[in-house]
Amino acid sequence: YLLNDPWSGGTHLPDLTVVRPVLHEGRVVAFTATILHHQDVGGMSPGSVPPDATDIWQEGLRVVPLQWRREGEPIPSIQSLLLANTRTPQAMAGDLESQWAACSRGGRELAEILTQLGAAGFVEASERLFAEAEALTRAALRRAKDGDYVARDALDGDGAGGRAIPIVVTLRKRGDVLTVDFEGTSPQV
Repeated sequence: YLLNDPWSGGTHLPDLTVVRPVLHEGRVVAFTATILHHQDVGGMSPGSVPPDATDIWQEGLRVVPLQWRREGEPIPSIQSLLLANTRTPQAMAGDLESQWAACSRGGRELAEILTQLGAAGFVEASERLFAEAEALTRAALRRAKDGDYVARDALDGDGAGGRAIPIVVTLRKRGDVLTVDFEGTSPQV
């Protein structure tokens, strides 16, 4: 599967995400994924990051989550659409193949783990890792001093006007809890 749509899990249009399901005993039990900043996905300027864009359509091709490959091969109509909407079709094709190769390698590695542990064992091991990561993070937070920590900065502008765009972040640390607050940051521009 492939996507770049910011409203469907992407970041910005040049960042294409490739997702591949991992099967075990005929069931999807995990996913491998890569995200890569591509050189160009169309739009009003080379590189697909125009500083003067005021609308997402000016940035390039927006890809909602869709099936990109079938039985390991690119779906020709999808591949043609992608490559027709870039100034660098060879680079995009190569970069997409690299993403596919990384997801495929990850899938093979996960398949080995699933063979060793089984699906239930894989889930248990994953949950243990998540719990351990949380415990280590909370322990580190407990060692840090409680308080509010504020950082302020600004972007020079949004390309459509001369005013600075403030960014404010407050980290509130209490015990083993950290809250991130963006109050004071500019509305979306």
